[in-house]
Amino acid sequence: MKRYLLAVATLLTMSTTEVMAYDPPVTQMYSSDVEITRSEQYAFAGVGVGYSNSFEKNAVIDLRLGMQNSLWRTMFTYESNFDIYQSLLIEVDRTVMAGLMGGKGRVYLGLSGGWVMFKGDRIDNNITVNWEDYGYAYGGNVGFMYYISDQVDLSIGYRYLKVKDICGAESCLKDNINGLEVALHYFF
Repeated sequence: MKRYLLAVATLLTMSTTEVMAYDPPVTQMYSSDVEITRSEQYAFAGVGVGYSNSFEKNAVIDLRLGMQNSLWRTMFTYESNFDIYQSLLIEVDRTVMAGLMGGKGRVYLGLSGGWVMFKGDRIDNNITVNWEDYGYAYGGNVGFMYYISDQVDLSIGYRYLKVKDICGAESCLKDNINGLEVALHYFF
């Protein structure tokens, strides 16, 4: 048994000596050679305009601030139609199809939710009364992103929000907000 163990130990020693004797060419890597691409994770700011059939004044404008990587996009969105509606939403989107239009286009699906406010005039007992009401909204969105350059993308999407706890004199004034929007995002 000792001879068998001695033979195995000798073979292992000889084989590791040969492997260790081989000296492959050394390639020096410097920190400036390591490149982390912008697609891993980056912040962005954006502005958007949209059309909603939920209001008398159909145009809405929004300001966005968020973070994005190759699959996920999370953003805070302030939206207003400068008349009766304002919202502060958090939106989370996931890329479901990538590589379109020469690798620059993506299709996404997402969820939205947050705070909404309506204000306006209503008639109570033949008297016009200013009112303001707050509530929350939640829903989904779908859209298409196109990377115009390394620092700018164009997003075209549709969003549907279910509105809760916004009520007027007898019944709730709005039960949903939906519409199309176009936005530009700048990555920094």
